[in-house]
Amino acid sequence: MILELSFSTMQKDVPVAIFPFEELPNVLLEIGFNPTIKKKDGSKNGYRSNVMYNATLDDFDEDVFMDLCELYLMDVLFMRDLGYETSC
Repeated sequence: MILELSFSTMQKDVPVAIFPFEELPNVLLEIGFNPTIKKKDGSKNGYRSNVMYNATLDDFDEDVFMDLCELYLMDVLFMRDLGYETSC
């Protein structure tokens, strides 16, 4: 999440709105989008690969797991800062 915010703002000092997810329909309406249209629907069959959908930590070797930890480093740090435990 932090990485996405940083990327979307190109690491510039700009304000970023953070709001409860329940308010997303209202935010979309406010900026002129229809909140009932879904561009992605993870509940539909075939949307996700069965390989990754059923993956567990045991499915990754140490190198791949460390690559994932590095890829999501900012998220890992953020989760730790909030008090959550991670496997990274």
